[in-house]
Amino acid sequence: MRFDPIPAFGRNIFALVRSIDTASYKSFQKGIAQLREEGAIQVLYPYGLTRIEPILAAVGALQFEW
Repeated sequence: MRFDPIPAFGRNIFALVRSIDTASYKSFQKGIAQLREEGAIQVLYPYGLTRIEPILAAVGALQFEW
């Protein structure tokens, strides 16, 4: 069986995020993973940097409202 690829949305807004509390970094990662699984955001990672902080890409500003 062959399936069509899952469509990806156009990235219009980007945000670099980092956890300021190193003690809660594991829960920070869990939250990012949950948003990615729900399809609310796409998670990108910069290439060639020693510290890896995700760049979040979304369709609009609504995905970044808290």
